[in-house]
Amino acid sequence: MRRKVDSSGRLVIPARFRRQLGVADGGGEVELIDTPDGVLLRHIGPLVPRRDARGLAVVELGRPVTNGEVVAAVTADRESRDVLPYPGRS
Repeated sequence: MRRKVDSSGRLVIPARFRRQLGVADGGGEVELIDTPDGVLLRHIGPLVPRRDARGLAVVELGRPVTNGEVVAAVTADRESRDVLPYPGRS
């Protein structure tokens, strides 16, 4: 896929790639990594889960995610909804 860079050096990342990077709703942050094959974009901000049809939190990055990243995303999601981490515990 080819994209044009504007006179300010900006380039529009198509929606499907923004979803893979976890920045579909804007405001996310990516890291540019120089590789022998070109430039790699990697998400570096907090993971923000979306809700699937069943209401479950889903994180889509297009890359393997560490357990720590998943726990941090789920914790942030729970805190945003004021849900206790475990039933009966505060």
